[in-house]
Order: sequence, then structure tokens, then C-alpha cells
Amino acid sequence: MQLLVETKNLNVKLNVALGETEISVDELMSLKDGSIFKMDKKVNTPLEVIINDKVVARGIMVVVDDNFGIKITEII
Repeated sequence: MQLLVETKNLNVKLNVALGETEISVDELMSLKDGSIFKMDKKVNTPLEVIINDKVVARGIMVVVDDNFGIKITEII
């Protein structure tokens, strides 16, 4: 018997990595509205598109209506 799986309707979790940083618990506890902390990526560095913990593409941030979006610039 052969099992066919329809994959077009299968949902996956897609994340976009803006960057990361390491802060102390003390710094974390002192965050408030307007707090700023430095990320590890430069402004023009492409963002990473991640599915199931694997980078699958890179892109740049764009604005779509009132939301942020990603314009894909590289498929990995």
C-alpha cells in the first residue's frame, strides 16, 4: 500500500532572525518602555529566514501596509 501525503496544506513554523544579544539578568529586570539594547547584526545585514531550526533563505526587512515583511534575496 502506498501512502500519499498532500504537502501543500501542511503548515510549518517560519521564524526570521533579526539578531541576538546576551544580557545579564540584572539588565533584563531593569528593561522598561524605551529601553534599547544592541544586537549582534549590522543594520544592512540580511535577515535569516528559518524553518525547523534551519536557515532556508535570507532577505531584507520591508514594510507591507502597517506590518513588517521580508523580501527574499537569497534561497539557500
